[in-house]
Order: sequence, then C-alpha cells, then structure tokens
Amino acid sequence: MLESNKPTVTSAAQGVNSTLIMSAGAIFQLLFGKLMDMNWEHQFLQPGLRLYPEHAYLIALFILPITFFAAFILSLLMKETNCRNITKPD
Repeated sequence: MLESNKPTVTSAAQGVNSTLIMSAGAIFQLLFGKLMDMNWEHQFLQPGLRLYPEHAYLIALFILPITFFAAFILSLLMKETNCRNITKPD
C-alpha cells in the first residue's frame, strides 16, 4: 500500500480494507439467506426444518461468480506501480 498511498494515509486505507473484509462476511450471509428464502417453496422436511429446492441453492450461490467477476474488473482498474513509490514521502 505504501506505493500507491501517501504514508500518512496507509493506516487508514488498511483499516478500511480490514473493515470491509470483516463486514462482507456478515452481509453476504444475510444476502445468501434472503435469496434462499425468496426461492423457498414452503415445504418442510419435518416441523421447523425447511426443505429448499436445488434451484434455491444455485441462485444463492450465484453470488460467488458475480463477486469474482467484480473483483477481476476492479483489479484491472488498479494502477501498477512496479514496486516504485508514486508519491513523495512526507
């Protein structure tokens, strides 16, 4: 991170990155559950135990290729510094 950020904001950038990584797990678990519930056909295996159809899992797991594709596109937009600082140290 030192190569593309000023040294004074490197800590802030790492803090935001860590926060996004940790919160993404909570957000995607909620999104996965919501997608599963949206495709539930109201069947129970036994009382209180939902039975989800196969397509519900396929739709919910489609989150993975979408996020991989978004990460790939974003990685192409990053500037390559070739291990050289592009900012002057403070």
